[in-house]
Amino acid sequence: YNDDAVHVNEIVTRFNDMSINLKQLMASITESIDGINTAVDESANGTTNVAENTSELVKDIGEIASAMDDIFEIFRRSNKYIDETAPWILAKEEASQDRLKTVLYNLVEAIRQGAVLLQPFMNATADKIFQQLNTDLTGYETLDRFGYYKEGTKLNEAEVLFQRIDVK
Repeated sequence: YNDDAVHVNEIVTRFNDMSINLKQLMASITESIDGINTAVDESANGTTNVAENTSELVKDIGEIASAMDDIFEIFRRSNKYIDETAPWILAKEEASQDRLKTVLYNLVEAIRQGAVLLQPFMNATADKIFQQLNTDLTGYETLDRFGYYKEGTKLNEAEVLFQRIDVK
């Protein structure tokens, strides 16, 4: 057991986690709503402010060595946000439809921004994410603020980004 094996195991674990988390996030979004609306105000809800967190992480990414960790953190925080906001419950409550739209928009925009940052490292994976999000907002110029994702966009079917890697 050497340092190289530790690094490879850590990288494989992170890729597997990212693939699973993004598939679950996308499936949750596509099952909950037909189109995405523009609504990002989370200030009064007491949940993780995914818009603010994503914006902070985008600004902080600097060193290449830590960039992948920061990108994965966007997806981890998005996953936490789903757990906290429970969109599957909001979808069942007529009075919660506006809240549901806000939650799903914020998730989609966080995933989109994470994919923009992922492009230099995993271009094909980022392209698959953009295809699932049905967006052409893939440039770095769309990272200056949270909220570029177009209102009314229909998501494409969620797919596994890559097959799970088993470390032996």
